[in-house]
Amino acid sequence: MLTYIRNFILSKNFYLILFTFWAIKQFFYFYDTLDIYKNVSLIFIIVFSAILFLAVLSIFNILNKKEFFQYFSIIFFLLIISNFFYDVSKDYIKQKRQEIFIKEILKEKNKYHSFDFRTQKAVVEDLRKENNNKNIYQAILPNFFFKEPKFFTELLPLSGISNATTVLCNESGEYSIYQSDRYGFNNPDINYDNNTKERVMLIGDSFVHGACVDQEDTLSSQLNKVSIPSFSISYGGNGPLLELATLIEYIHVLKPKIVIWFYCNNDLTDLFHEKKSEILVKYLQENNFKQNLSQRQNEIDIYWKEVLSKDFDLDDDVNYIKNTNLLKKYLKKIERAFLLKPIRDILKNYYKRELKNSYLERNENNLELFKKIIYKAKTVSEENDASFYFVYLPFLENIQNPSKSLNIKNEITKIIKDLEVEFIDFQDYVLYEINKPETLFPIINHGHYNSKGYKTLSGFLKKSLGTF
Repeated sequence: MLTYIRNFILSKNFYLILFTFWAIKQFFYFYDTLDIYKNVSLIFIIVFSAILFLAVLSIFNILNKKEFFQYFSIIFFLLIISNFFYDVSKDYIKQKRQEIFIKEILKEKNKYHSFDFRTQKAVVEDLRKENNNKNIYQAILPNFFFKEPKFFTELLPLSGISNATTVLCNESGEYSIYQSDRYGFNNPDINYDNNTKERVMLIGDSFVHGACVDQEDTLSSQLNKVSIPSFSISYGGNGPLLELATLIEYIHVLKPKIVIWFYCNNDLTDLFHEKKSEILVKYLQENNFKQNLSQRQNEIDIYWKEVLSKDFDLDDDVNYIKNTNLLKKYLKKIERAFLLKPIRDILKNYYKRELKNSYLERNENNLELFKKIIYKAKTVSEENDASFYFVYLPFLENIQNPSKSLNIKNEITKIIKDLEVEFIDFQDYVLYEINKPETLFPIINHGHYNSKGYKTLSGFLKKSLGTF
């Protein structure tokens, strides 16, 4: 049996069958992209059809296998070259299509000429020149370590650079730029001088961080305007474990009366990465674990400044550091042009199928972990004499198609109620009480809330919290 298998693998028929399956896969890929890339996809469809035709003829001995491999060698060589140029052109086409899409929307809203198309890095450089001030930085997020582990040290910062002008993001036409507080969060530092005992601590991700509005329009600022003294200790990209760690590190600093935990639908996904961090897991599993970050802000500042001094550019869309070396970029494209790209595509599709099949199981595991995190967060809050609330925040897609995430929402709701935590549902409020929900979002109608959205949320929280 083993001899038969070995001989089959070494035979030409094995490679013919392998090439056939590969060609079929590629054929259907380009068929699916025909409406997008049109002529380019059509050329590839013809090429792979020719390969399939020759392969079938060879399998049934209509065409001599030696002749097939001669034909195939020529076709394959041309395919490698064309695949490379297609890969390059695809990136260009994708970029241009995105630009056209955004520009069309902006023109419709008469915002095209006022929209700032600069990158984060360009904004930082321009501001430094205009103000002759080097204390201006791109916002860098704690989840940076999951994207660039080579920068990892024993210190895991949960905030940004303190007392610095920070360039965050742009979704409405202008970049949100804020002056960070003494701990590197997005709060006016003067608020710490208010000795009120009625403080509210806000924990969440980019929505609570303040993306992508001015500091005066963030959720914490909007709450302060309605006499709820609030502090945000949140950062974009934070998931439940990062949020728990931040709560444990800074609750003793703020000594809040109320802790409000904000949940978004990507939080469970964030756990896939966060639970791999030994440091973050310690916050959950060990009762007294802390990095004492509030006393190490100078270390945090030095560390982030050193990272940002490297020859990297922060990607505005996903907020992680990408190497801008063009040579490496095109070497990767050449690599993909050789069979590695199709093979990787096959593996990628297989992974997607496996991921889809195991999605519920994985989510169940993460839901159990999420329950433990919320229980710990509630316990820590109550040990520090603070009431604990849970707020469910929707993306625009959750409002446009609420049934899509209904199962997960029901699971989250059950967990929160089982833990006897008050569940505050902003999604239902927007769905049933707001006439035009899209007005709560920026020009391009995606991403985070605009100033109106955060103001609406603050008013809703004021009502939900009752007498404060």
